[in-house]
Amino acid sequence: MKKIKTMAITAAIISIIISNVYADKSLDSKYEGELTFENEYLKFHLDPKTTEFYITNKKTNTGWNSNPIDRNELKVSAEIKKIMSSQFDIIFYDNMNREFKMNNWADAAEKNQFEIKKIDNGFRIEYILGRMEKRSIVPQIIEKSRFEELILKPQEDERALRRLKKLYKFYSLSEIKREEDKKKILKEYPMAEQYDFYVARPMKTREKRDIGEYLKTAGYTIEDKDYDHSMFDFIEEEEVYARFTIPVEYTIENNALIVRFPVSEIEYDEEFYLHKLSLLNYLGAADSSTDGYIMVPDGCGSLIYTKDKNRNTSNLSLKVYGRNNVISTDFEKFMLFNEKAGLPVYGMKRDEDAYLAVIESSDAQASIDVKTSQGENKYFSVWPSFTITDKDYYRYEGLSEKDGVFVFESDGNKDDILVKYFFIPEKNAGYVQMADTYRNYLIDKGALRALDRKKGAPFYLEVVGAIEKTEPVFGIPVDRRKKVTSYLESIDIMESLQGRGIGNIHLKYSGWMNGGLKNTVPNKISYQKELGGKKDFEKLLDYINNNGISLYPDVDFCYTEVNRFFDGFTPRSDASIGLDKRIAVHWDMEKGLISNYSYPQYIISPLKLNQYMDNFLKNFRKNKLDTVSLGTLGGNLNGDYNNKNPVNRENAKKMVVESLGKNFQDMDIMFDEGFSYILPYAGHILDMPMSSSNYTIADETIPFYQIVVRGYINYAGKPLNLAENSLYEIMKSLETGAGLYYLLNFAENEIIKNTTYTYLYSTNYILWADEASRAYKLFSEVLSDVFFQPISNHEKIDDGVYRTTYKNGIKIMVDYNKYTVSVNNREIKVIDALYQE
Repeated sequence: MKKIKTMAITAAIISIIISNVYADKSLDSKYEGELTFENEYLKFHLDPKTTEFYITNKKTNTGWNSNPIDRNELKVSAEIKKIMSSQFDIIFYDNMNREFKMNNWADAAEKNQFEIKKIDNGFRIEYILGRMEKRSIVPQIIEKSRFEELILKPQEDERALRRLKKLYKFYSLSEIKREEDKKKILKEYPMAEQYDFYVARPMKTREKRDIGEYLKTAGYTIEDKDYDHSMFDFIEEEEVYARFTIPVEYTIENNALIVRFPVSEIEYDEEFYLHKLSLLNYLGAADSSTDGYIMVPDGCGSLIYTKDKNRNTSNLSLKVYGRNNVISTDFEKFMLFNEKAGLPVYGMKRDEDAYLAVIESSDAQASIDVKTSQGENKYFSVWPSFTITDKDYYRYEGLSEKDGVFVFESDGNKDDILVKYFFIPEKNAGYVQMADTYRNYLIDKGALRALDRKKGAPFYLEVVGAIEKTEPVFGIPVDRRKKVTSYLESIDIMESLQGRGIGNIHLKYSGWMNGGLKNTVPNKISYQKELGGKKDFEKLLDYINNNGISLYPDVDFCYTEVNRFFDGFTPRSDASIGLDKRIAVHWDMEKGLISNYSYPQYIISPLKLNQYMDNFLKNFRKNKLDTVSLGTLGGNLNGDYNNKNPVNRENAKKMVVESLGKNFQDMDIMFDEGFSYILPYAGHILDMPMSSSNYTIADETIPFYQIVVRGYINYAGKPLNLAENSLYEIMKSLETGAGLYYLLNFAENEIIKNTTYTYLYSTNYILWADEASRAYKLFSEVLSDVFFQPISNHEKIDDGVYRTTYKNGIKIMVDYNKYTVSVNNREIKVIDALYQE
């Protein structure tokens, strides 16, 4: 992306240049003189006049339009029709914080301001959005004879003459009688003694544009304007016209259309900030007569049906990978307990056909947007939008909320925007085939590998080591570290569970080092004396090695609440900085509301990731462990907008991936939530979303994420004993092939009172051990033959009844109405299995 300095450019007509391109004259041509390329799966048809296109899926003999074909017949405004005719649009700001929008049809293609070139396997189109001239040619002051000879005389249109005369006021000292009026004019226009002249009246934007066209018709140029202004020593504060040069490339590869915007090649003036670019807003748009749906990656996945739906809500925007906690407006917009979009994909099913879109590059800068049929706009559509230059709203301290300005990052995203549209070559394709497509995509990328079949399904157990609690000491509140589960007490919990028949335990140990849950950065390892110190930790290691247990000590590389002397962390240099140049902090809203006992967390800069990982591992590897939990790193992605070396989210993502590959390549890693870019390193994902956010726009929750990774990564939802409805969550786990996950501790509830860790209430292991044992027995019985099997189908049989089919043919049906589960028609009553001896 290049910001270029303003300079005068003579307007020119941009012609359409075609090199090595032929017009397809076959019977299936869609446009007059169309340009095409194809392979055995797809045929791409490009209209050289409008640059809209049509994709033929040769395997299903169906097609997808880039734009609605009947848009001109709709009773909508001309502006909306122009939007429907575009393939992309942009949002940008000027240096006065004013927002503007452009699209490639109204601001480029309709004006013939584009060039088409042939490239390998496709086409490249270079658009110029905006006016060809960079400055207005409308003079603010002009000598009388020049105005009449150069501008009025050449006009053949009477309307143009009338408007020109109306919008310019004539001045002549010889016609002014009052001396005080002459002095006033001479004070403002000293050259009035020498010339009679015309002065432009205040004009609206449209009037100025129309006058500019009249001047061009007369042959008047920017050089003429400069000369006329110089005659009167007039210096104009000119408005610079926004002009963007934006290339886009279309190519095909197997059954995928690849759309690429080389962002580094986008050019525009430094007076503007290119904020967002939205792509193919109407590709395959469906109306309400279409039997189909839009699939979005909200949580585990959800569907928005297109047929005969009356909507109270007309749109939805999902930020890929959740909010950027460095951006305050992100926090305000996404602060509620909504699920995150952890996979950069979406899809459209239209009758018997479907496509899946995969955002391959700039995914960390992307949102997925949906618009439904409403009013005169009858279309359902889904598309990605990309932040090019991030912004935040800076409020002046001590003033009202209205007092503030937008602040923009100094240098925006330069990575290509690249989206692959996979047109599924099967009839009756739906979300299962979309998930299959994405799974195969990840396998081809090396991001998924089949699970080791040596062990059965894991039982995930999390224990918490130490927490901070505020207590009065001589009437003064003091933070004190309190034990929740010591190193040896965790052994007691595991022995209790094993004694009840639970095996293959995978222990996640949170708050085990550096102060517990309120910890310092992982620059070194400090074993907690409250938990038994290093000697007791070594006893824990001996126990897990002798009892077939996997230990995953949890370490947080995203956040820290503590800043102590000599801990390797200085907020101003090691924490992320916001766009307002303040140290960014994060309130953990997901584990409970902010309370009097809460503390904001510093956001660790992604620039420090490699250093902290390297220092941590130097100490950690002495334990001879090849297992670790990097919990928060799996579901949080934040930038850093410091002055010296700013990092946007796309670059932060790269740093996470690079650091994982460099430091943890040979380790079995457990993550929370599981954003797509950590999948190549993930052995286990906890807190995987098992539901969607249940937005009013959506109709159905689907286990899209689980279908993608089942058989390749072990996963579980949230701890079952912390769920609002544990029975429902157990049913959901059986439906999706998830593992069991419990958070159990040794301490009684009294320790948790008056702390920010209220989510740890009722986690004493004695309360849950028997239920966990019965759940383990149930899961072993239901899922024993499908532990390592991918999901081959998932379907809704009836309201509240779903059937999951695995690759080996085994079918598991769950009935949420009766709380039963059947395995190949053998029925089990879940309530009886869990709660009756």
